[in-house]
Amino acid sequence: MKKKILYSTAVAFILGLSINHKVLAQNDKITYSVEEKDTAHYSVGDRYDYITRAHIEEKSMFRIGVRGGGISSGPSNFPRIHTFTTVEFERKIGIQFSFVAGVNAVFQSSPFASSASLNASLRYYYNMRKRVRKGMGANNLSANYFAARLSNIAGLSFTSDQSLSFEPKIQVLYGLQRRLGKRWYFNAAVGPGINLTNGHFDLINFDVSIGIGF
Repeated sequence: MKKKILYSTAVAFILGLSINHKVLAQNDKITYSVEEKDTAHYSVGDRYDYITRAHIEEKSMFRIGVRGGGISSGPSNFPRIHTFTTVEFERKIGIQFSFVAGVNAVFQSSPFASSASLNASLRYYYNMRKRVRKGMGANNLSANYFAARLSNIAGLSFTSDQSLSFEPKIQVLYGLQRRLGKRWYFNAAVGPGINLTNGHFDLINFDVSIGIGF
């Protein structure tokens, strides 16, 4: 009698597991099909958030890119546009602030006049806390910001004399930074700046860069 009870219980248990497994499998299929349908019907805003990884937390980024910027007054007040290869590291400090340190390099083969300079900045992502609180985004590096940037902290010129120069320039910038997929980034900022060595003031400085971020 006891054997029959144990046998019946075992059979019922096995049948229960089998039925439960089938139900879960069906639920998984249903969920997957719904997700596929939702993805296919993303709104423009949802697609933008997906591309810029707005809802993915990211507290640091090492990036290598091409930078253009630094409008300054040349001969006869003709604006000069500089282009650099840039290497930077950015680290979040809490939710709204981040620190950025990097190197800008210029490579020129003819005549040989390559140079590199150190830069650092403090960014304030002013709307980040609000976005995180309202579920509009995650604590990351894809947002608008205000920044105080110290550029040309130390410059090394790789010419025949290999001179070392100190012409720091401080800039107050308003900018935006966006992730472009998993590995790319875009950054743009504009604002006034002053050369701390000679006191030269530039009303407009712009900074644009694009590259690979890790």
